[in-house]
Amino acid sequence: HYNINLNLTLRGALNVNALRASLDTITARHDILRTHFVQGEDGQVLQHVDTQAGVAIEHVDLQAFPPSEQADAVTARVQ
Repeated sequence: HYNINLNLTLRGALNVNALRASLDTITARHDILRTHFVQGEDGQVLQHVDTQAGVAIEHVDLQAFPPSEQADAVTARVQ
């Protein structure tokens, strides 16, 4: 498996714009993070490197869940 899911527990205020900018900078620097595979007309699998790729950040507010259920809510979302 090449996809790695990651969840973080953050406390305090999060500067989402700074996080997004940091991840975009890392993605811009490393071609492999912008690479995917497509099937050509002849059926051959080809590697394609995007010139630009932004990182999607999904914000999920778990405050509606009791603290004892928050970890289970995260696990249910990433599976």
